[in-house]
Amino acid sequence: MPPDLSLNEVEGLAQKAARGAGLAWGLADDAGRSARWLAAHGVDWASSLLALLDTSPPPSSCPLLHGCLLADSAAAHAQFTFAHIVAPVWLLPPLFLAAAQHGQAFALHIGGIDVGGMPPLAAAPLPALAALESAQVEARIGGAAPLLPFAFPLAQGRPRIAAALAARLNDYAARTYVPASAQSRARGAGSATRDDD
Repeated sequence: MPPDLSLNEVEGLAQKAARGAGLAWGLADDAGRSARWLAAHGVDWASSLLALLDTSPPPSSCPLLHGCLLADSAAAHAQFTFAHIVAPVWLLPPLFLAAAQHGQAFALHIGGIDVGGMPPLAAAPLPALAALESAQVEARIGGAAPLLPFAFPLAQGRPRIAAALAARLNDYAARTYVPASAQSRARGAGSATRDDD
């Protein structure tokens, strides 16, 4: 049976895995928050995050970097066109969270799929977006497009991921651990020496 995780565990695992893959701390934090949002909405975050970490897309195609750009622009009116973004579903969480915080509207056109905009969408096609390996993205922030909090229905139950995916993410996360030394082993929990603190 695949392991089920709390949303806090999803965020922590994704953050540590991203950091273990060499992403900067701020970007790893963003990856963790985005993974939590995707998991809460029933999107398979683990396999797409692993694909990103395994392939290390160039900055021009990285959805984590471009998601930060969209989130940073959520307080203003802005338009962007990105020629080629891999795993473009990762653009949604930072933009949605930042736009909601600022009470801002946005509209995205991702590989022929519209999110937000007019007419209002009862549900965003998250499964279709999650299936896109790469796409051109057009983003519009501000203006007449409505921000609809009900556009992204929450999933039921705890997020589940396959054991093999969890193991691979934990392998990345383990790269952040400090190696044990003889001194730390001697002083650590379970050591042979007496603990009299």
